[in-house]
Amino acid sequence: MRVSCVEANLDTMTADDPRDSRASWRTFHGVLAIAAELAADRHVDSAAIALQIAAEFASHNHPGTLASPQAERLVAELGRQLPGTGLRQRARVRPPESILHVMTRASAIGGTTRTVANWIRQDRHRRHTVALTSQRTQPVPDWFSDAVRASGGTIHILDAESTRLTARATRLRAAIAASDFVDLIPIPFDIVPLLAVAGLADRPPVVLVDHCDHMFWLGGGLVDAVAHMRQAGTELGRRRRGIPAERQVMLPVPIEPRQRTLDRVAAKAALGIPADAILMLTVARGGKYRPIQEPGFFDLIDRILHRHPQARLLAVGPQASDPWIHLGPETRARVATLGEVPATPTMFEAADIYLDSFPFASNTSLMEAGLAGVPLVCCCRFPAEADVMHPGAPGLDGTVVRTTGADAYVDEVSALIVDDTHRRAVAARIETSLTAAHCGEGWQGYLEAMYAAVRPGASAITCAVPDADHDSPLTVALRELGLGFSLAGIVERHLAEQPAAIRVPVLRRLRRLDASCSRSLFLPSSMRSLVRQRTPVEVRARRG
Repeated sequence: MRVSCVEANLDTMTADDPRDSRASWRTFHGVLAIAAELAADRHVDSAAIALQIAAEFASHNHPGTLASPQAERLVAELGRQLPGTGLRQRARVRPPESILHVMTRASAIGGTTRTVANWIRQDRHRRHTVALTSQRTQPVPDWFSDAVRASGGTIHILDAESTRLTARATRLRAAIAASDFVDLIPIPFDIVPLLAVAGLADRPPVVLVDHCDHMFWLGGGLVDAVAHMRQAGTELGRRRRGIPAERQVMLPVPIEPRQRTLDRVAAKAALGIPADAILMLTVARGGKYRPIQEPGFFDLIDRILHRHPQARLLAVGPQASDPWIHLGPETRARVATLGEVPATPTMFEAADIYLDSFPFASNTSLMEAGLAGVPLVCCCRFPAEADVMHPGAPGLDGTVVRTTGADAYVDEVSALIVDDTHRRAVAARIETSLTAAHCGEGWQGYLEAMYAAVRPGASAITCAVPDADHDSPLTVALRELGLGFSLAGIVERHLAEQPAAIRVPVLRRLRRLDASCSRSLFLPSSMRSLVRQRTPVEVRARRG
């Protein structure tokens, strides 16, 4: 079996600068060709690992395209070789009664786990089961387990018994066969759910939830529909992923409204903040604030704090040591950076103003703040064609305070700081709009429409993905955002846990593409740990 569309000479190709989309495209297709070569040699487990390495590289190092029909055809071919392709689906029920959510892992930090938990709590008349493809040793949060258990469902940890991707996919097929409806919401490069779905002859409807709409991911041509969480994702699905309109549905992020337990003054007191201070809150992973053009987020915070001595910032995600945080001595004392810890309800209840992260937005935290009755301010500096980099969702579009320039941003935040009536009016407008789309009957209406619309079998349609565009505004934005991960580092993460029979064939070929892939991976794991103990850190870094 070969993937004819991948033209790559493994003896001449090299891994280039991952920040360059053209170089990323060459590296991605080089690894994809290795996966196809392994598949042709009947190394199915090794081919699956190589394919996942290729997908992760493309998701972190934008290759100028957001989808790959070649990679999806290889997933489908590998899936057809796994046991259980003829597994019989139980008698289907419509509307569905048993829902299967397939995730990579459940974690206390991050929006995906909260999204699935809120889905389960909101859709409370159905049984919800969860399959986790790569939980590793990370504990499943109690609040997540409680939500699943309360619905009558269970949690399957697929990697508990095997490191092999194909074994996890085979186990997943049994859970799929016992369900009426399946939604896939993995990290963008997790191919286990796709291996399980591909080639399964008799299965329930399967929808892929597009929760990373700015990134490369696989699956658009392997599922029955793609559920987008905002309009910008829908447009990108049509233009850059080739997904027909009839296979796209809208499903806003479900958010569980919280009843306020403290008034704003009491919440501030609980955080040690004076009652007369104007508290600005921002919550996102630290890297989302790394500037790609000046002035950056914290440069504008410095200006705002200089203008308003009563203002303070609570930043959950950034750390004081982040090199892009530049604050004067007189303003630094009014900024608290907590690092990547879970944001508490008290933080949202204490906030007077919420500032979205930029240059990269954080939709989930933004909407949580809006539902807590806090006015929202965003700085949107990318061109319209790269609007997916900005915040957006049903209920947010047209209601948040949205600026495009640094001066306008400072002025809009300042207007909210000095005018309590203005803050209340903006907050009320946003809260009403968000509640209608993301909570209660409003969100349930989107969900029921999706359950009714998605039918099995549509995945036979091939997505017409356009050629890579290395000069589009989105490609430029993603390149400038600088999310590049080295191929060698990705290879280390994926191969380290695999047995030699799977690991060595992949590594031997990958080192032809990128010689910095660690030779120590040829050794058994016990010997690798000894090598690390005896090799100075600086020498290891130099050797790769």
